[in-house]
Amino acid sequence: MQDLDYEIGKDLGICGFDDWGWASLISPGITTITQHSYETGTKCAELLIKRIKQGIPSKARYVEMPAELVVRGSTIPR
Repeated sequence: MQDLDYEIGKDLGICGFDDWGWASLISPGITTITQHSYETGTKCAELLIKRIKQGIPSKARYVEMPAELVVRGSTIPR
């Protein structure tokens, strides 16, 4: 992007998953969608145990978990 003279937050927006510590360090800050890993893992284990106990194959399920949008400069037009 730098080689093409694109500026993050001005010419294009960037948003990623998981709010790693580095996302706030890259200027102007990278917007992220963060999910709680522990709760997600707990829910996965719960569903897997239930599936094993039932002893019969079950269809894939869609489970929506809470998420948080952490807005930083990479998606705020200047």
